[in-house]
Amino acid sequence: MAGVTIDPGSLAVPDAQASGDDARSYAEFIVSWSILLRERWADVFVSERAAAVLFEAGLYPMRPELHRLFSANGVIDFDVNTVGRVAETLLGRTPSFEEYFGIKDVLASDTKTEPEILSRYSSQALNEELERELVLSALLGTVYLPLKGDHRFALRGLEGSVVVKLSTVIHELEYAFSRPQGPASPPTRFKGAVSACGSLEEVVTGIEPSQIWAGTSDATDLASAVGLSLYKHQIESGTGPDPRGLHPYRIGEKLPSTAAACCQSGPNRLNSKVLEAIVETVYALSLNKVHRLRTGKGGNDPPVTRGADVAWRRDIDYEYHLHYWACSDGTVEIASVVVHGDYSIPR
Repeated sequence: MAGVTIDPGSLAVPDAQASGDDARSYAEFIVSWSILLRERWADVFVSERAAAVLFEAGLYPMRPELHRLFSANGVIDFDVNTVGRVAETLLGRTPSFEEYFGIKDVLASDTKTEPEILSRYSSQALNEELERELVLSALLGTVYLPLKGDHRFALRGLEGSVVVKLSTVIHELEYAFSRPQGPASPPTRFKGAVSACGSLEEVVTGIEPSQIWAGTSDATDLASAVGLSLYKHQIESGTGPDPRGLHPYRIGEKLPSTAAACCQSGPNRLNSKVLEAIVETVYALSLNKVHRLRTGKGGNDPPVTRGADVAWRRDIDYEYHLHYWACSDGTVEIASVVVHGDYSIPR
């Protein structure tokens, strides 16, 4: 599974000189990560020292600093308690980066990065923790165990995705696993790289939904893949990711089993096509592929209904189709995936 480690300095409330734009940018950065606290698209980590380092820098507890920042800049479109709750939840996230990956600590010196990102903060404690985490991440991704899936290091304010090249001298290293390979016994010069990003958008863009749902009957995996597909569409269309912008939808009880049955007997990548069809359905796209589901094959046969809800059929390709309900309350209920000659829909 993909993952992201958020730098503690990126969670720190901006200082007294921050502008209104800085304050809103900070709030947007923090709140955006709340998506990964409830979705299963990627694992999110912080270091085990994160809260202690913020305390040492005089930036924890966070809510008094948030009150100051928002009041000084007239920020009313974000709520202090909401932003503070997300930041505190991230800081208390378990397992920590070190516990999950099994590499505990490193003592390094003469660390250099390209681009230079080690002097981002006015706090020495935050800069030292950033250096420590970057060295640990580079060690994990280069010589110990490849980071599981695509792993990013999140730095607020970074523009886009950047590969950070790192060079350092390692003096001491503490890890919780036997290492089959790695640098020579300390001290030793080490060179590595870390994939860094500035926002959730870069993390989401790098995840393929069909890697989460491989066409099985697992309802949780399917729901996660659908959610990710919808957010990716928001990003591609320039409107997200923003949960407030999602059209109301729900996954029908029979969708996981019917989709799995078709994917297991169908062609490769049918799971990707199913997810694409669901996105088009929720956002009412490619309407030339949509037809009313009728009680018979004749064009004059009455449509299938469920009270005030109306059944529809969307072409996935010639052989497979997505059936769904356009509900009277505006919700789209994704009901089933069927083969060409099947006109049934779960009620």
